[in-house]
Amino acid sequence: MLRTHMRSSVDIDGETVGYSCLEIDGRDDARRLKNKSQNKLDGNLVVYLPGHVQPVDAARHLHAAIVEASRAGVLWSIDIDPPKGGDPTKAAALVQILHRQVLDTLFENPDAARKAFKATTIGWSHGGAEALRAALLAPEMIDCVIGLCTAGLESHTPLRLVRRLPQEFTRVTRDVYRKRSETLRSSLRFGIQLTQGFARDLAHTRSPIRLVNDLRWVGKKVVGPQYGYPGKVVIVMGDNDAFFHWRSLFPDCARVEDLPDYLDRYTKQEFPNVQGFDLQVLPGNHLAPELHAPEYLQTILESLQRMGTVL
Repeated sequence: MLRTHMRSSVDIDGETVGYSCLEIDGRDDARRLKNKSQNKLDGNLVVYLPGHVQPVDAARHLHAAIVEASRAGVLWSIDIDPPKGGDPTKAAALVQILHRQVLDTLFENPDAARKAFKATTIGWSHGGAEALRAALLAPEMIDCVIGLCTAGLESHTPLRLVRRLPQEFTRVTRDVYRKRSETLRSSLRFGIQLTQGFARDLAHTRSPIRLVNDLRWVGKKVVGPQYGYPGKVVIVMGDNDAFFHWRSLFPDCARVEDLPDYLDRYTKQEFPNVQGFDLQVLPGNHLAPELHAPEYLQTILESLQRMGTVL
């Protein structure tokens, strides 16, 4: 797989918003040249949005699994610096990045490619909330949103999220102890990368205030009766996630096995305009999408198949 790191910026309402990008290309040379000359991928471009202070290359196992399973064979992991305007500005920046840099990079004729170009966004944690917002701005381009252990489904105060950090750390430590050493290595690597991501955000913005405000946006609810996105949505949550737990969304549901009985009402209330919706709960904590990438990806693929679509 070819991996290309990029650093650039876009202008949103007079604010320069920087971003980092990792392109992972699993195509061979012949397929790559064919797609470029024909101004069309073989499927949707997968756009991955990392979680809070996650760098673009944090979810290595998940990225590799997605690229191998996707029809297009290309993934762009995009991390947008915390802007003054918060997540709405991030969403606008993402749409502009897709319309400009992505098309300019992948195709010979970006204007011709724009007519048929489609994207599937996959957001982890805070990235899921960003994906849900961006889809509202460009539903004609983003026809599927996938949220992994995602924010944006309910409201949280920053203090509440911070208080849950020790609980999540304890759960991750316990799960790692019960699992194999490979999980331990992945968890340690991920922790180091989160620290590096925080340092990068601070270096890029030079504003501790923006980092604090960025945390506030993690707790903002995106969906609800007013949520107008008309595409497809898949949510996969971890049953042992201390930050975003399915029981908060379904307080009357006693068992995971009973969730299907509640999904229809939940969909009408929180995602009233979607063409398709599915919510699944798998074992694991907040790091599970990376630590157990094959299981989470398989669940995504099965949900999309039930909706009559593919990754």
